[in-house]
Amino acid sequence: MISFSKKQFTWKHLLFYSIMFIVLVGGMVFGQMKLGYTIVGMGDSVWQHLPIMGYLQQRLHSIGSAGALATWDWHLGLGTDVFQNFSYYVLGDPLAYLIGFFSTNHLLIGYEFIQILRFFLAGLSFMFLVSHYRFSPVKAVLSTMVYLFASFGIWAFEFQPFFLNALILLPLLIWSVERALQLKRFGWFSIIIALTLINNFYLALIMGLGTAVYTVVVYIFNYRVAGKEGLKLWLKLIGAAVVGLLMSAVMMLPVVTFMFGSGRVGSGITAAGLLFPLKYYLNLTMNMTGLASEGTLFWMPYYWIPVVGIVIAWVFTNPKKYKVAFTLYLIAFISALSPITTSIWNGTANPSDRWMFMVNALSAIMFIFVIDAVRDATKRQLKNFVRVYVILYAVGITAAMITSQTRATTLVLVSFAAIILLMIIGQRFFEKPQNVGRYLGIALVGLVILQLGLHVFIPGQRMWNNRMTVATSLKARLKDPTGFNKFFAKNLTDGKHVAFAKGFKYGGGSNTARNDLIARNNTVNTYFSTQLPGLTAIGRDMGITDFTYTRPLGSLGNRQVLFDTLGVKYVVTNIGRRSGLAGDHDVVRKNAHNRIILNQNAMPMAYVQSNVVTENEFNQLDSSGKELAYSQAAAISNTDGTTTLDAAMQVKPIVIPFKLTSKVASQVGDEINIDTLAGNGGIALNLDTHGLDKKQKYEYHIEVTNPKYVPATIMEKHNLLVKGIPDDSKSFKRGMVTNVVGRQNLMLKLMLATDTSYSLFAKGAQLKPVKMRQPGFESLSGYSKFESFTGNFGSPKNMPKVIKLGLKQIGKFSGNVQVVAVPVGKPLTNIAHKNDANAIRNLKLTSNRLAGTISAQKGTIMVTTIPYSDGWTAKINGANAKVVKVNNAFIGVKLNTTGDAAVTMRYASPRVLLGAKISLITAGLFFIWQIVVLVLKRRRKTTK
Repeated sequence: MISFSKKQFTWKHLLFYSIMFIVLVGGMVFGQMKLGYTIVGMGDSVWQHLPIMGYLQQRLHSIGSAGALATWDWHLGLGTDVFQNFSYYVLGDPLAYLIGFFSTNHLLIGYEFIQILRFFLAGLSFMFLVSHYRFSPVKAVLSTMVYLFASFGIWAFEFQPFFLNALILLPLLIWSVERALQLKRFGWFSIIIALTLINNFYLALIMGLGTAVYTVVVYIFNYRVAGKEGLKLWLKLIGAAVVGLLMSAVMMLPVVTFMFGSGRVGSGITAAGLLFPLKYYLNLTMNMTGLASEGTLFWMPYYWIPVVGIVIAWVFTNPKKYKVAFTLYLIAFISALSPITTSIWNGTANPSDRWMFMVNALSAIMFIFVIDAVRDATKRQLKNFVRVYVILYAVGITAAMITSQTRATTLVLVSFAAIILLMIIGQRFFEKPQNVGRYLGIALVGLVILQLGLHVFIPGQRMWNNRMTVATSLKARLKDPTGFNKFFAKNLTDGKHVAFAKGFKYGGGSNTARNDLIARNNTVNTYFSTQLPGLTAIGRDMGITDFTYTRPLGSLGNRQVLFDTLGVKYVVTNIGRRSGLAGDHDVVRKNAHNRIILNQNAMPMAYVQSNVVTENEFNQLDSSGKELAYSQAAAISNTDGTTTLDAAMQVKPIVIPFKLTSKVASQVGDEINIDTLAGNGGIALNLDTHGLDKKQKYEYHIEVTNPKYVPATIMEKHNLLVKGIPDDSKSFKRGMVTNVVGRQNLMLKLMLATDTSYSLFAKGAQLKPVKMRQPGFESLSGYSKFESFTGNFGSPKNMPKVIKLGLKQIGKFSGNVQVVAVPVGKPLTNIAHKNDANAIRNLKLTSNRLAGTISAQKGTIMVTTIPYSDGWTAKINGANAKVVKVNNAFIGVKLNTTGDAAVTMRYASPRVLLGAKISLITAGLFFIWQIVVLVLKRRRKTTK
């Protein structure tokens, strides 16, 4: 049980911990630097975390200048709410603001410094907690090593550094709960809850649920009070939590209301079934024993140090002695068995075991209790302990062999863990058992060094060396990701945008997420323009095949009409005129990696649209029809007070009829059924192109709606392998294997497959190949349930007579399919000229404000390409005007006047001001109450 007597955390704890940290982390960082690597991992670190810190640095350096505190940024995509985007990561994180003390040229150094500081504070916070268990400094350091290096901690250090804040706050939450239950003091509990909620809403949800479970379990076994006293204790605890919640309202209120409009929330429960793939359960066993070597599956914590298996075996051998730990382990392991429960732990987002970093905190604490308990254990207890431990590792090793994850290095680490186990048991025979801590410390440090050394210096370990960024290329990428910064700064001053087409490459040559957050080049499809729900609506309505909730616009499918409508003036691609873009384009700049293409038909940011239709009419259109409607109509939910002047759209897509003949597919109307189990994975669509105008230029799309996919069962896969049905796709060629061992290995891979996604492909002569992919729920934040796909074939001179459509996976697919010709060229130019004539004039974009002049006509709509948010207000000639959502995604303004009119639009992040008032009032009352309580206590002491 935790003790709250004075001076639990001493200078010795700090000194011993600092030495350990410098030796282990310093050695690891130095080794990577000598090899030419940074400590910035590929993936989210380089795509999200580092650019966000660069953006925050720019904002901090600009404090004092106009617009420095604005909550809207015109340079991020189509424009986005800064508060809603970055409250998830940096706005509530006090450590992030240290980046302001570093110069722009030292961004990388500042980022790495804060990264190391976070890791240090995570360990220090845990040292503070375990010192209250009255662990000696040596044992507290051993426990902290397990906390930092045995799970999510070391992974987050390199690849998810912002999430290290959770490891700082979790020990403080546990400490504050114990303090509240034991001493009946609730002030720190409220403060730490507020800090947790302000820091990161997502992690606060996870830790909030974990803290609630921990509080209930520890109350039942350690602090239960009968009758009114127990009820009073719970009411005070809940009240303290509510106070913490209210103090965080400045961050929580706007973020929570925004998150409920996000597609991520609730998607996990509906995305997955009752069970995970078989490989998940095998990896779960391997992770508990430190045998996994494939990284994180469903964000399962990577148990770097195999000694965690020792802790689990001892606790499950002695459940009555460790009731709290046993109950918490049991709840965690049961929760980990189903995608539904892991989704709940993940805040109802997609199934993920990221929450299990809290389980590792339990393992780290229990490690020292196990060391002490084994010394006094009976022979029977030791026998049962060793039996459970051996069984656990036997299952883990079997799982590793099945999944082909056994390596010499893994066996070395397991052997080292076995040595530590022998030392723990062997302490019973030491003349001075208290000295075992020293030997265990040396062994544990050796194990960590061995593990880190193997992953840093040994090639082919699927870990750091091939996942870390090279220092020289990263620095070059930070300065100018496209190589065209100066050009964009000079030529994108009229509210127009740039887009990264498929095939774009960074200056360093790597093809990664389209992200120029630091450069701020008005990039329409940059990663950080995507948090507004309006943009998610665009991706969904357009059926963009590389669309996800984290990057809904993707590369816009290289679709010409979308580029025109969204005001994309320049397109960056590394393949120039071969990009497949429709229309006439000029290459205006180029370098060794990329070219800039000028789009002549880029439409204005705001213009008057006289063709007003209902949302219902708009939603009846297919994706290509909606794409053309963006620039020809304004669809709103309530058309009262509007006048429809243009009865219909002038330019519409043309559906191309087709027929198919195939043994593995059937056609009923435009519904197609494909069964790859029956044979070939591709079918031929025979097109009838007689209805197309030979003089007109088209962009050709294939649209799939109401998609349904049923994967093959294990037995169906087995039968397919036995038959060896030939096919022209690689996945089926493997089914031709006649060697028995080869078939068994392939069967094993199919059984262990974790990917629940599926992909459709379409191709034809002179056409760009199209891939339409439905991500599986194992894609985590990349998961989106698509109701439709639209692939872009580009704009060939002649449309082929046959298109091949197929399914890449083994299973059955059905969906409604149509091939569409979208008129481009002169029709689009005419639309662009019309909208330019009705465009806003004298456009001025300043921080949270848009201003200009329009030629208004009563009953029409001023349409914009600004993603919809209810934070916008508008005035026409100084009078309030109605702001509406247009075409499911954009801001529009109802016009109630005719003639030239001055337009002013302003933005304020929704509910931030209200949240700030709640936070200030609650915090003020809280601290006044704390002062009153302190004064009353002193008076009582004086009276006594």
